[in-house]
Amino acid sequence: MDYFQLLLLAHVIGDFPLQTDSLFRLKQKSAWGVPLHVLICSLVNVALFFPLLDRPAVWLVILFIALVHFTLDRTKLFLALFHARDGLGYFFIDQGLHLISLLGGAWYLQATLPQDSYWLSSWLTTTLTALVIAGFAAPPIIHYLQLGLAGKTARLKGHAFPAFRHRLPGILSRLLATLGLILGGWYNLLVLTLLSALILPSPAPGRSPRYRHAELAVSAAISFFCALFAWYVRAR
Repeated sequence: MDYFQLLLLAHVIGDFPLQTDSLFRLKQKSAWGVPLHVLICSLVNVALFFPLLDRPAVWLVILFIALVHFTLDRTKLFLALFHARDGLGYFFIDQGLHLISLLGGAWYLQATLPQDSYWLSSWLTTTLTALVIAGFAAPPIIHYLQLGLAGKTARLKGHAFPAFRHRLPGILSRLLATLGLILGGWYNLLVLTLLSALILPSPAPGRSPRYRHAELAVSAAISFFCALFAWYVRAR
C-alpha cells in the first residue's frame, strides 16, 4: 500500500472541493474558519484510513498533518493580510509545503505499518486524485494568471475569485477531459469538452478573449499533467 497516495487523495479532497466558497470566506473573517477547514480535512483522512484506525500510528499522522495544515493556513492568511498580496506564488508554496508534510507522514506510516492490501487500489486512488486536482485545483491557478494578464489596474480593483456557478463548467470540462485521457481510446474525444472555455462567458475581468485562451491553455496543461500522473502509476 502506498500511504502517500492515500494522504494525497485526502488532502486534495479536503483542500479543494470541500473548501467551499462559504468556508473560504469564513477563514478570512473568523478565527473559527481555519480550525473548521482543518477538521474537515482530518475527517477525510479518517474516512480513507478507516480500516486502519486501530493503529496509533495512523492517528499520530492525522494529528501531525492537521497541525501542519493549521499552521500553514494561518500563516498564509497573516502574510496575505499584512505583508503581501495573495497570488500564484503563495498558492504553489503553500501546496508544496503541504506535500512535504504528506511525504513525512507517509514515510512514517511506511516504516511503522505492515504493507497490507487496501480497499482502494493504487490505480483507483491515483485516478481519483488526478480527477480532483484537474477539476478543482485549476480555478485558482487560472484566476491568478488571468489577473496577471489583466494588468495592475485590474489587480488593484480587487477582482474577486469567480463564484462556484461560474467555475462549474470549467470543472466539469476538465473532469471529463482528464477522465478521457486516462481511459484512452475513443474516450479521448472527451478532451474536446475543454473547448467550452472558448464558448462560455468568462468571469475574468474584462471578459477579453485572452482570458478564455488562458483558461483553455491552463486547463489543457493541467488535464494532461494529471492524466500523465495516473498513467505513470498504472504503468509501475
